[in-house]
Amino acid sequence: MINSPSTPYLTSALLLMLLCSTFASFQVPCTQEGTRYITSLAWNGKYWLIGTFNEGCLVKLEGSEFILVDCIDPNWIHEDSIEWTGKYFLAIAGVYYCDAFAYDGKKLIKLPKSSSFREVKRVTGFGENCLVVDWEYPYNYLSILVWNGTSSRILVEDAFQLLPASRFTNFSANPFSPISVELISNSSSVLIYVASKSDPAYQALFLYDGERLINLSSLLPPNYVLWQAPPAVHRQMWGDMSNGTHWLAPASTFLGSPVKPARIVRLFLFDGKKFIEVKADPSLIDYLNGEHPIVGWNGKYWLICVGERMLILRGNEIELSMDLSNTELQSAYPTSMSWNGEYWLISYFKPEEEGHPMGSYLVKYDGREWALIPPPAILNSTSRMWPLRIEVVRWGDGRWLIAAREHKHGRYGRGYLFLYDGKRFRDVMKWLNEAIEKGNATIPTNQPQLTTGIPPKASEKPDESSEDKLKWETLILILFVLLILCAVRSRLSRF
Repeated sequence: MINSPSTPYLTSALLLMLLCSTFASFQVPCTQEGTRYITSLAWNGKYWLIGTFNEGCLVKLEGSEFILVDCIDPNWIHEDSIEWTGKYFLAIAGVYYCDAFAYDGKKLIKLPKSSSFREVKRVTGFGENCLVVDWEYPYNYLSILVWNGTSSRILVEDAFQLLPASRFTNFSANPFSPISVELISNSSSVLIYVASKSDPAYQALFLYDGERLINLSSLLPPNYVLWQAPPAVHRQMWGDMSNGTHWLAPASTFLGSPVKPARIVRLFLFDGKKFIEVKADPSLIDYLNGEHPIVGWNGKYWLICVGERMLILRGNEIELSMDLSNTELQSAYPTSMSWNGEYWLISYFKPEEEGHPMGSYLVKYDGREWALIPPPAILNSTSRMWPLRIEVVRWGDGRWLIAAREHKHGRYGRGYLFLYDGKRFRDVMKWLNEAIEKGNATIPTNQPQLTTGIPPKASEKPDESSEDKLKWETLILILFVLLILCAVRSRLSRF
């Protein structure tokens, strides 16, 4: 080797080139791809629509082909915001001044707002009718707009106008006296519920049928406020709050706040003409105040999962179906659920506790018996707990889609998208990322699928996880620093 003053610098340059080529050969994902995960997904009978975080992109999955619809926000598609109206997929995107979008399989349309400086708070619909609630910060003006696929109009300029006349003056612009607006669709109409947070008795109920607003306020049960116990009880949060003929209406005695949450004390069913109180022991209703309730409808009954308990509502009678508080799911709470015609698949998240890691469980439940589905072998789990946070579970086109993400040391890592046929898993997040980068990607048919709890054969080794790549990156960086130090030491030894 030539011994000259420039040798250490040449060595450093060559090492830097080697490091760059090494990183390229490992195909380490960029920041966006590495931390991208799925926030929402839905099935419409023909194809899936998937929304992401860290670039708010909408991606279509039809069969084995991912097709990028568009990246509509630099940040995210809101959690559980994608829903199907029968004509359009609806979604909300953004952090500030959030917008709503509609997609019919061909065109993506940004839905109108009262002002570009307003934030979309709710969006739902039925058929071609889409309703949007937007909000003006820091005031509490809430407007309701309707869009029918070709034109839009302001249905209610200020939601305060829906409230009945009272001793109060118009206080909707007073940030200390806000109002709350909920929209709940039943596939043929939308219920609009408005309540004052200053006076729980000051509320109104309307139904929009596609042409007009129908005042149903006189039907409201006295001395209760509806759909207000935290978290906000609307379709995007709890799940199936309507089964097509009835709306499910949890009732509280006052409007809650983060400091003083409201508690559910009654449960009603509303058929459009009257509120029917669900027959239940008060202790069963009190279970609804557990952590993160979610609701599903399977054509015969509602399943309400809250904390470690499952409640079944048939007709207007509710019963405790399952209590998992004495199992390994103790302290876990549900995050998502779906029905495939035979059984429910329910995901539970268990926060990190002293001496116990964070993770998720996947539960199969047929209405009578339950079983835990172990994680796929790619996750290298030594128990039945998934070392991930499962966010979304949905059934469609003869398979489950399960979206999850890493969560270690208080930070979120890469996302996963598993296809599950009831027996085998397959992580297809790689091809979703490729579709976002290139416009489309096809899932290969010759790739191995992953069973639960059985390590893959050597010939079926899955792609390296982000954790493995991180180990390689760290090792290469250490070697690079050592070589630089050697070069500097060689340079100093001449003096």
